[in-house]
Amino acid sequence: MGAGDLQLTGEGGFLPGLIKAVLERGLQAAALTDRLGHEKGDPAVRSVDRLIASRSRGR
Repeated sequence: MGAGDLQLTGEGGFLPGLIKAVLERGLQAAALTDRLGHEKGDPAVRSVDRLIASRSRGR
């Protein structure tokens, strides 16, 4: 392989690295959801957030 070639498989390859990154990101998202008690973008939570923000601005 030349210096500009991309290794797709095997140790240090693109695909194993991509799979590892995707799995880690998913685990982090699941842990955050568990910690917060709701998923990102949950409409019920957004409504409460908007209500709190409007009251803090004096509306």
